[in-house]
Amino acid sequence: MNDPSTPPPPRWPNHLLRRMLNPKYREELEGDLEERFHDNVKKFGWVRARHRHIWRAIKLLRPALVKQLSGSLRINQYGMLKHYLKAGYRSLIRDRVHAMINLLGLAVGMGVCLVIFQYVYLELSYDQFHEDHENIYSVVIKESNSNTQETYPDGIGWGFGLAALDEVPEVQAMVRKARVNRTATVTNASNKRVFYEEVNNLLFEDPTFFQVFNFPLLQGHPPTIFDDEYSIVITASTARKYFGDTDPMGQLLTISGPPAPGDYRVTGVLADLPVNSHLQFEFLMPIASYIEHGWGGAVKRQNNWTGFEVVNYLKTESGADPESVKIKLNELIARNTPGEAIKKEVILQPIADIHLGSNDFSYPGHINETGSLQNITIFSVVALFILLIAWTNYINLAIAQSLKRRKEVGIRKAMGAYRKQLVGQFLLESVLINFLAGLLAIGIGFLLLPVLGLFIDKELGITLVYLPSFWLGFIAVLLLGSVISGLYPAFVLSRFRPINALKERSTRGKLGLRQGLIVFQFLTSLLLISATYLVYRQTAFMKDQELGMDFDRILVVEGPRVVSSRENGLAQFQVFRDELPTHHAVESVAGSLYAPGQFSTGGLRRDLNTPESEAPHCRGFYATLNFEQTYGLEFLAGGPFTPAMVEFDESRCFLNEAALTVYGFDSPEEAINAKLY
Repeated sequence: MNDPSTPPPPRWPNHLLRRMLNPKYREELEGDLEERFHDNVKKFGWVRARHRHIWRAIKLLRPALVKQLSGSLRINQYGMLKHYLKAGYRSLIRDRVHAMINLLGLAVGMGVCLVIFQYVYLELSYDQFHEDHENIYSVVIKESNSNTQETYPDGIGWGFGLAALDEVPEVQAMVRKARVNRTATVTNASNKRVFYEEVNNLLFEDPTFFQVFNFPLLQGHPPTIFDDEYSIVITASTARKYFGDTDPMGQLLTISGPPAPGDYRVTGVLADLPVNSHLQFEFLMPIASYIEHGWGGAVKRQNNWTGFEVVNYLKTESGADPESVKIKLNELIARNTPGEAIKKEVILQPIADIHLGSNDFSYPGHINETGSLQNITIFSVVALFILLIAWTNYINLAIAQSLKRRKEVGIRKAMGAYRKQLVGQFLLESVLINFLAGLLAIGIGFLLLPVLGLFIDKELGITLVYLPSFWLGFIAVLLLGSVISGLYPAFVLSRFRPINALKERSTRGKLGLRQGLIVFQFLTSLLLISATYLVYRQTAFMKDQELGMDFDRILVVEGPRVVSSRENGLAQFQVFRDELPTHHAVESVAGSLYAPGQFSTGGLRRDLNTPESEAPHCRGFYATLNFEQTYGLEFLAGGPFTPAMVEFDESRCFLNEAALTVYGFDSPEEAINAKLY
């Protein structure tokens, strides 16, 4: 007898068995299950006994024990399913060409759709691998002046983050980020291996970096990783580049060129960063080194609220109201920047929104690249249309082949087959083809994604296959596609009358739906082809536009990364410029602090009595003699730089045509000799 103190077995397996099992076996099997459950509780405990009970109940759902259908359809469903599979397999083998066309058509459509959705998933998953990513925000500052002109600089004074951590209770952690605006040379001090590193490879961060972000650290201890101002963390690929198979921990890297040069000791190695991270870098250095020694200590001497600006990330406590935090941060800025004419307002941008939500900001300079939510929507719609075209193609081909199977349908009906049985068989064939096409589509996706990665400069892989939710959705889509693409052909085939089918009389019936599907298929294909051609023509049009400069024969060469002073750098350039034109292929040489399209920023006024807050924001850079000649600039008024002018003379400038309107000049001639402050 069962012990009343023993917990009862779970109820839902018994409810399932009562619905599914044949009544004549049900009572005996339920009693046996309950008795075994109580025995297992004594032997293995309640948890293992519960698992065994559920598994035994599922094993009882065998064809011989399950209830049969009533009436004239009391048949062995398992045997019928096996028969359907055999018939479907034989049908596919018998008409190999038709089956391969159907299979490849569906597979290619599904494969392209899978590749597009893999890319969409990648774009939508940016920065969501961080723990508590919903509580991590990037601080964007909106600046506005009395002219209601708004800009979004990519940072605020380096004292903001520390004050926010101390004075705003909801802020649990803070990390500041700064990038240099110059490339650098990095040297392995032991083997003298030297590489030039680009701007985006170098990043200065607070020691709290690993409290906010969850990048896997292969070597090193996060709490002490930045104890020294001259410590450095590198990625695994960078470690291989500089040190090969040697352990990089404790090794020295000499950095020359950025604002905080010196000998940095490797204190940590990060796993290579995920492609779906808006933070991309190769070297991670303490921001304290930048603040203390950057630009020869000039950063430290600046006001910590209005001087050297950095990007701030805040991690708030779970459940904190972003609006409440934003109000407190705005009050914090107002208290520490009294009397400023430019109003600053905080925007808390969730870290998961940075990649797709930063295009509206003026200067998202702290982001390597941004995405477009509009493009993601367009790609998703295109993928769905491609899948619909593949299914429509299957329906049309299946209906077109239906006449070849008239005799098969006629014989089956003459032997007593019901219409629902024929529909079931043809639907099962559709399921079989769709699932085979789905498996083939995954293989096509593995082949196409590396090709797509070359176009977008990212290493792509089918990461969706590692998500359980993907397989649930994938199977659901295949089943839905099987029903959509197989239901109508199944009804067309199963409605044939035996006598007409055997006599081979025409049974085409109405072609309205089929014609409509063909029109839909070709119309959708035409729209996709037209849209592709339109994008191609628009891109070609933009490439062929006259940009006001002659770029066809211009080569931009980066200057020396390591210079001891501005004067020394200019002297090196002058030697380079004087020597280069002796080569027969070089017509003209000029230098500039930036190339066109890369700008520093500033505010210029026409009148000193105009408040600085009302000065229009402009973009400009320094250039040497021959700049206008080298780039093929055309003057509307005035003339070029002359040899009598001093290189990098701050008392003279050129304006482009768009700047005339900004500064209120009625004509190019009016701007000549005008003063801007």
